[in-house]
Amino acid sequence: MNATDFDQLYLPLNQAQKAAVDAIDGPVMVIAGPGTGKTQILAVRILNILQKTDAKPEEILCLTYTEAGSAAMRQRLSQFMGADAARVNIFTFHGLCNKIIQENPEKFALRGGDNDRQRVMDDLEKMDLMDAIIRSIPADSPIKNYQEDPVGLRWQLGKLFDLMQEENYTVSQFAQLILKLSDEENFKLAFPELVYKKTSKWGEAGSVKRAKYDEYLRDWNKLLSGAEQFEIYQQQKKDLGVYEFRDMIHWVLDALKTDEELLLGYQERFQYILVDEFQDSSGVQNQIVQLLISFWGDNPNCFVVGDDDQSIYAFQGARVSNMLEFAHKYQSRLKTVVLTENYRSSQSILDSANAVIKNNQQRLIYSVEGLSKNLVASGKNKSYTKPSPQIQSYKNRFHEAVGICEWIKAIKQNGSEYKDIAVIYSKHAIAEELAANLRKSNIPFVLAKSVNILAEPLIKQLCNWLE
Repeated sequence: MNATDFDQLYLPLNQAQKAAVDAIDGPVMVIAGPGTGKTQILAVRILNILQKTDAKPEEILCLTYTEAGSAAMRQRLSQFMGADAARVNIFTFHGLCNKIIQENPEKFALRGGDNDRQRVMDDLEKMDLMDAIIRSIPADSPIKNYQEDPVGLRWQLGKLFDLMQEENYTVSQFAQLILKLSDEENFKLAFPELVYKKTSKWGEAGSVKRAKYDEYLRDWNKLLSGAEQFEIYQQQKKDLGVYEFRDMIHWVLDALKTDEELLLGYQERFQYILVDEFQDSSGVQNQIVQLLISFWGDNPNCFVVGDDDQSIYAFQGARVSNMLEFAHKYQSRLKTVVLTENYRSSQSILDSANAVIKNNQQRLIYSVEGLSKNLVASGKNKSYTKPSPQIQSYKNRFHEAVGICEWIKAIKQNGSEYKDIAVIYSKHAIAEELAANLRKSNIPFVLAKSVNILAEPLIKQLCNWLE
């Protein structure tokens, strides 16, 4: 790649994007709202590192959240680097851990147990294993309830085990936290809304609401009882010679913590580390990043990009607090860049989104002094003068589907084409109700979801006729 090629990428960037690309050395945190071009700056920054430093492509590590993100990043780099793009380490966290395991087989031999051959556990095996654990739970356990559907308990235990793996939680940690919160004074501090403000027949002022307190204690004891099954779950996986992808991250984390030679080797190899979608990294993933950059103390060449307002993987253990912890840990050397120029939406949409998200009190702007991130429409969206978003409420899902169809008809009558209309929904169940009403209204549509062809009305009629 020559200087002219780099300038073609660099010069169109706005001032904040250039600041992020130019901050090569030291810790950098980029807070990038939606549509602000964060993927572009990651690629340009990698190219800038290679152009202005002695770093080799293989000394750069870029961690993305999805395989699709890794592929898109490598493809973008290959347009300007050619075959050298393959030498840049671009992985998901699972991909990185798999690479470390494959490169050091002697250090990870039989990590999953005593079996000679290990394999990934499939969904059916996991279901059978969970059912076996549930059956073995003592009858007097708080989570044992013969009146409930065991499928529900299996799902709850599965979510708990996932959380414990992602955050590296132990049973003792749960026990200590529950012991602390069960003290009434600590309970009052943690849940002030569950303390009587005035004396009444229900309780004296300053006392806890007993019914709620007892309910919380019951739930926490269930949580602790469920957590105690996790070690059994892990041991039985070893006995079966199976593992989950999450286990690979734990194996690597444990190895980096205990094997100084292994850790130093990868610290020396990865001179520059970039992390995309940092708000969606879990506690365990963040620990791996912290270990890899720990060699440089408070001045690591670590570049993290994220947006606390876009954290969508909390159900998988993602922690927005990672961004806040990163900001506090490296505050003496940290360069913070906020990307606020949005190239995706009009200002009316951005203002409407901000009106909703500003009610979230867990945002970084309320924790980091002087931080502001009100998005501003840029590029062609500056002059986009479409109407502001409108809110319409409905009584139920059927009422909503009928209302949307009527709305589409009105838009069509005003001169717009059907192909210019899009309906975005949160669940496929909503789409099915809407699709049925679109058919009745003779409105053509394309449904962006997998379809069970046997459930389609026309196929059902054909099957009935054949019978």
